[in-house]
Amino acid sequence: MRRLYSIANTITICRIIAIPFPILLLCYSPKYPDFKKVAIALLILMQLSDIIDGLAARAASKKCSEKNYVGIALDPLADKLYINSTYITITCVYNFPFWVTFIIVFRDILLVALWLLGAVIVGIKDMGANILGKITGTCQAFLIFIFLLEFPEGIICWSGGITIFFTVISGIVYISQGFQRAIKTITKSSKI
Repeated sequence: MRRLYSIANTITICRIIAIPFPILLLCYSPKYPDFKKVAIALLILMQLSDIIDGLAARAASKKCSEKNYVGIALDPLADKLYINSTYITITCVYNFPFWVTFIIVFRDILLVALWLLGAVIVGIKDMGANILGKITGTCQAFLIFIFLLEFPEGIICWSGGITIFFTVISGIVYISQGFQRAIKTITKSSKI
């Protein structure tokens, strides 16, 4: 089972290392249009790798009592770096709406800052992924793809609205859950 964890962690690390490649391709794609196709293909591979490493990690966790703390930390970091850097790039290069990118990036910065604060003050080890977070990540990735593949504007607008809705709601839920976990941890430690 440790081997499955190792495979999952290796895939996640490869995803982090690969992030600059689609970003650079997108930056140069206005001058070299074929670069955009290669960037989209790489982004799809990165998204698929996220699914594969998640499946490997879940398979390992079902058969092993140990937690994969490396994967717990690296996987969301890889997702946030990949999603946020892509949104910033398409905003700068392709005039994707700044306010959408701002909300997505601000939410992630806020969540990471609060998690770090919780880790330092009360020892919270992870953010505790939930279904809303998974839906949000999927919507954010889907919006990138339909924007880069130049779907009709109406579809992009609807997808953007749905993505922002889940981004905001999941952010509120994560913050609420984080505060509840921090209060429980403080309460337990004060009883001891």
